[in-house]
Amino acid sequence: MAVTYEWCVEKVWRKSDDIEDLNFTDSLAEARSWVCENANDCEHDYRIVLVRTEGGEHEGVTDGLYAYLEHNGVLPEFFSNSYCSTKVRVPQKYQREAQRKK
Repeated sequence: MAVTYEWCVEKVWRKSDDIEDLNFTDSLAEARSWVCENANDCEHDYRIVLVRTEGGEHEGVTDGLYAYLEHNGVLPEFFSNSYCSTKVRVPQKYQREAQRKK
C-alpha cells in the first residue's frame, strides 16, 4: 500500500465554512503563492493543508489524513482525520519545508 503526500489549498466560503474547491499544488511555496494571488477575495478564505493518502492502484484511496498549516506558518506534529488528532506524525521533511519561509 502506497502513502502519498500533497499540498492543497482549500477555497472555503466565509459565510458557511463549506469547501468550494480544492487546488492541489506541487509545493508549499506554490500553495502560498496561490493564496497570495487570491488575497482580495472577500467571499472566501483559503486554507493550506498537507494531505496524506493511503491506497494503491487496485484498491484506490483507502484513507486520508490532514495537517492544516497554522496561522503562524507551523504544521501540527500529528495529522488529523477530520474529527480528531491521530498518532500519525507529520514527516520532518514537511515540517522543515513549512519552517523555511513563514
